[in-house]
Amino acid sequence: MCRADAVEGPGGRWIPCTSAISGGVYLSCIFEVGPGKRQVCSATPPTPCAEEAMMRAIELAETAAA
Repeated sequence: MCRADAVEGPGGRWIPCTSAISGGVYLSCIFEVGPGKRQVCSATPPTPCAEEAMMRAIELAETAAA
């Protein structure tokens, strides 16, 4: 799993990351920081490129924090 710097805004503080799953592909995920908060995974198809998955995760975090 890789992670990027937190994205903060009125919608909270979110950590973008990627998770490797079987088959050598990656999912884009974001974690909301704080007690009782949540994890969100992208509904887009997994990608074999970790960098692409991270870019998607950063976009998700920016949207969630907005």
